[in-house]
Amino acid sequence: MIVMKKYLLIIICIAFFGKTSLAQFYTGIEAKVAYPIGYFNSQVEFGYGPVFNLGYLANNKLDFSICYELQFFNTQQPNFRITSESFSFKYKINLDKCIPYLGLRTGIFHSKTEIPAIVIGQNIETVERKENAFGFAPTIGVIIDTRFSKKVNIDISTSYSVLYFNSKYTYLSMSAGIIYIFK
Repeated sequence: MIVMKKYLLIIICIAFFGKTSLAQFYTGIEAKVAYPIGYFNSQVEFGYGPVFNLGYLANNKLDFSICYELQFFNTQQPNFRITSESFSFKYKINLDKCIPYLGLRTGIFHSKTEIPAIVIGQNIETVERKENAFGFAPTIGVIIDTRFSKKVNIDISTSYSVLYFNSKYTYLSMSAGIIYIFK
């Protein structure tokens, strides 16, 4: 919860500084679904969760952002989730109302599993298992102009994520979200 408060404070600060200067800052929120493949598919069924972005539009072709992602996965073990703090960039091909892009996201990923354990006396306790890993995700997507405001766009993308925990986790994901540009 403390991490989310920090990100909320960062979003408010960027919004304030982005509005008071002529910089092209943006913020976004996406909904993501993930389909595990390879070894990871034998561990979990599918994942879902939000992605929060804070970014800077360097020019018409490049933008950079920091991201926070929280993925919940359906599995036999309750409460398995992966969070990440990552950095991403996008190279855009500007067309009229539709802007396709190629991107790369890289960062630190954290997995957390709560495993129920029976202790002497039949009391059920939970044990947390945590791991940290490096990961990256090549991305392809499109930014669509909403036509009702130049400040609001729709971002739809798909990516192939590779995470290097004790075992290599890979998954395909699809996300859709809204971007707000501070102009």
